[in-house]
Amino acid sequence: MCARCAEGVIQHPGEMALRLNPAYLNATGVIRMIGKNMILKRSVMVAIAVIALMTLTAGVAAAASSRSKFTASADVGLVGLDPFVSTVDSEFKVKKSGAIKWVKITTVGEGVFSDPGSMSMDSCTEKGKHSAGACDATSDILDGATVMSIHSSTAKLKVIFQDPSAEPMFLVGTLKGKLAATITISSSGGDVLSGPGTLKIRSTDLPSTYICLGAGFVPVELADCINASGPQTFGADPVMVPAELHVIDTGKFSIESPTSGIQMKGKLQVVVDVIGVAASGKIEVTKGRAIFP
Repeated sequence: MCARCAEGVIQHPGEMALRLNPAYLNATGVIRMIGKNMILKRSVMVAIAVIALMTLTAGVAAAASSRSKFTASADVGLVGLDPFVSTVDSEFKVKKSGAIKWVKITTVGEGVFSDPGSMSMDSCTEKGKHSAGACDATSDILDGATVMSIHSSTAKLKVIFQDPSAEPMFLVGTLKGKLAATITISSSGGDVLSGPGTLKIRSTDLPSTYICLGAGFVPVELADCINASGPQTFGADPVMVPAELHVIDTGKFSIESPTSGIQMKGKLQVVVDVIGVAASGKIEVTKGRAIFP
C-alpha cells in the first residue's frame, strides 16, 4: 500500500490519486446502519402485526364460540303509567261539526311488565362447533325471568265511534304508531340484561276506548283534555288514557348484561289487552340470538 494511503489517498502507479473523504465514509456507514435498523424495526413491526392479527382472530373466534338461537315467551301482567311521573300530550283534530276525527297521543314513561317469573325458553339451537352448553346457558337466563319495557310512544287514535251525550264522553277507535323502549330481562339468577327496543303499534281486531282522566285519577270532561296544552302529568293533570286497550306491538330489541357481558337480540312481539286495570297478553321473542363471552 502507498505511503499516502494513511492520509486517505489511494494512488496506483500511473493513475490519478483518489482522496476518500472520511466524512463520506462515515455517512455511508451511518446510512447502512440506519438501513439495517429500519429493516430490523420493520421486521419487529411485522411480527407485532402478525401477533396482533392472531390475537384478534383468536378473540373473534372466542366471541363466536358460544352462541344459541332461541324463542321465548312470557305472560303480560301489568300495563300502565307511573303516577305523577309519566306524561301525556294529546293533539285533537276536530271537525267543523264538532266531532273528533282523530287524537294524536304522545306518552312518556309507559310500562309493560310480564308476570314475575313467567318467562320461559320455548326452543333453542346451539350455533357453532364450540357452542356446547349454550342452550343450557340460555335457559338459565330466560326460564323464570321477568320482562319489563319502559317506553315513550306516539300513536294516532282514529275515532270510529263517539257519543257526545255520554258522561263523561269517551272515544272509540283504532291505533297506529310507534314506540322506543328500554327492554330489561331480569333472570332468576340475578343477572340483568337491558337495552333498546323499537316497535310499531297497531290495533288488533278489537278497537280501543279512551277517556280523559283528571287530577286524582278521576274521569273528567273530554273538553278538559282538548283544552290542555302540552305534556300533562298523569295523576295531576287531565290526560287521555285507555279505559280499554287492544294492541299488538312488533319490532326488535338488543340487550346486554354489564356484569356478565351476555348479549341477546331478536324479534319482539307484545300483544296487550287491557280492560280497566286488568291486563293480559303475551310477550314473544322470535329469531332470538344469545352470545356468551
